[in-house]
Amino acid sequence: LHLARSFIRVSAIDQLAHPKSFWFAIVSKMLRVVIVLIFFQAVFLHVNQIGSWHRDDILVLLAVYFTIESLIIITFHRNLAYYFPSYVRKGSFDHYLTKPIPVLPHVAFRVVDLMDTISTLPVGVLWAYLLATGTVHLTVASSTLFVLSGLLAIVFTFGLSTIVAAISFWSISQTGLGRLYEQLFRTGRYPTDALGSSQGFLFTYILPFITVGTLPASALNHLIEPTTLAGVALSVLVFALLARMLWRRGLRRYSSASS
Repeated sequence: LHLARSFIRVSAIDQLAHPKSFWFAIVSKMLRVVIVLIFFQAVFLHVNQIGSWHRDDILVLLAVYFTIESLIIITFHRNLAYYFPSYVRKGSFDHYLTKPIPVLPHVAFRVVDLMDTISTLPVGVLWAYLLATGTVHLTVASSTLFVLSGLLAIVFTFGLSTIVAAISFWSISQTGLGRLYEQLFRTGRYPTDALGSSQGFLFTYILPFITVGTLPASALNHLIEPTTLAGVALSVLVFALLARMLWRRGLRRYSSASS
């Protein structure tokens, strides 16, 4: 907790050093959420449902997706996918290896994105609307399954981000891979069962991006299947183990690029 407070304080000082850029970035991030909501509103002017998902179901899906997206962007995503490769390329990764704390949490959570923290306001408004209108009706069972699904999403995305970071031990720079990861992640804002059987299987069990949208939203809508949850959990476990293996192999391979 002491380290987390230090990371937040240093990140705030750094990001608020350029206040105009800081606030423009917040406005642009808010617009990103609003534009997606407008897009789906336009879609439902012409259709009654997408797959088996009605308008209110999609609003729940978007609330879940943007919440999970914000959590990973605020914390570890950019640290691992974009900042870490530069540490390896410049040799400054040596600095982190000398610290008396585990190196992966250090590099994964060093920079806290306060811009995304503040720009989650539209997501908070959306959640308030869903709860006030009764679109989301929380029960002990749905809340428990929602939390479990959300934890699977965090474990999966952290594992995948770690894999992207670990590949930089071999490729030095993998900006393109980070961009690919982001584009695949955005499939989470669409209901998986509306993508077709083959794509649905891919994003459920092979690359389980179902965890960042459809699965937690289904838990809130009381539509989650226990067999699906178990299969996705197994897939996430495989990703976590693969991430750990690649990271440890990359550490053994690392040699300093500094003088």
